[in-house]
Amino acid sequence: LLTDYYVRNSTSYQKFVNVIETNCPGRHNQYDLCCKTASEFELYYNLTSVRKLSIDWMCRFDDDHYINLDNLYLYLKTLDASNLYYIGRTTYDYQKESYFYNVTYFFATYGAGVCYSKQLLNQLKPYVNRTAFSNNCMKLGVNDDVYMGYLIQLKLNVSLTRINDLLHSHYEWLDVSFRRFTFKQLINSITLGFSWDRYPLKWIILIHKLIHLSKTTQQHDSLMSVWNFIRDYEKVHPENLVNKYDDTCTSYWKKRTQK
Repeated sequence: LLTDYYVRNSTSYQKFVNVIETNCPGRHNQYDLCCKTASEFELYYNLTSVRKLSIDWMCRFDDDHYINLDNLYLYLKTLDASNLYYIGRTTYDYQKESYFYNVTYFFATYGAGVCYSKQLLNQLKPYVNRTAFSNNCMKLGVNDDVYMGYLIQLKLNVSLTRINDLLHSHYEWLDVSFRRFTFKQLINSITLGFSWDRYPLKWIILIHKLIHLSKTTQQHDSLMSVWNFIRDYEKVHPENLVNKYDDTCTSYWKKRTQK
């Protein structure tokens, strides 16, 4: 477990064999995020260079996302980690503009999940130590995921492999994503993002059960009906979004404008 702060009397932490403290601040600003990301890379290089473990991929995801590991492994098996791969989802259709050079670039949003191949990680090593990474994030005035896009595409000349149909985050507009997902899209996705205007975190368990049952039963029509109910519940019950705003929820938007 890699964490900013180790609560030694916590039973949750005691479940892990190894707990590594990053000593990064626990806030959510540019320097702190870049410090945490650099710590993730340091762990990878420690495992592969010092402990001599063979690890083909490094993937990271936000902790408010559901990750279908089976789908992740199936996807990565189709690729050769000895090639340069920077895999992720773009939140925006437009490219990020670099203020230091007259160029633009795409970056993979960290929340939805991003994967780096072993070959790319070898090339990244000089740039992602804690001191250099954090300082350069601050120099460019960007967050960790934006800086990774800058570093990989403009410094290393490696393009982003976008799989927006498989990786999903809470940045997506609901009426063109979650609230249109078919059951097939649900079970084929690698990540699903959660937030107050999407589904309560406790619903992860229900969605996980549906995905698991889809692998063990042929009764997909029944599972599809359950999914349709879960998918549409918040949309048809806008009263649950009291004092919260989701402009992509059509029914809730109408209710707001009718006041």
